[in-house]
Amino acid sequence: MGSGIERIHVALEKENCPKVIIEYNTMFSLVFLRSTYSITREQEETREETREEIFSQIRMNPKITMARLAEQIGLTQKGIEWQISQMKKQGLLKRIGPK
Repeated sequence: MGSGIERIHVALEKENCPKVIIEYNTMFSLVFLRSTYSITREQEETREETREEIFSQIRMNPKITMARLAEQIGLTQKGIEWQISQMKKQGLLKRIGPK
């Protein structure tokens, strides 16, 4: 144990990671929790970029299909469908007219 636990705490704090949980029985174990903030932020930035690309493609061609959007942006058609459904839920996109 010595100074190792203190060094772990300092290293985690330096990297803005969650604190370690130390469990003691006859031995001790350390439980490291994953930090989800940076992953969530990166995912949100990627989603925002994808949404901007979808808007751009729709502005250039209002009659573009989901299949063509998927091809242009490099996502699966399911991915495009999910993005568009989220955009509709948030009020960012609205369908006008027939299918």
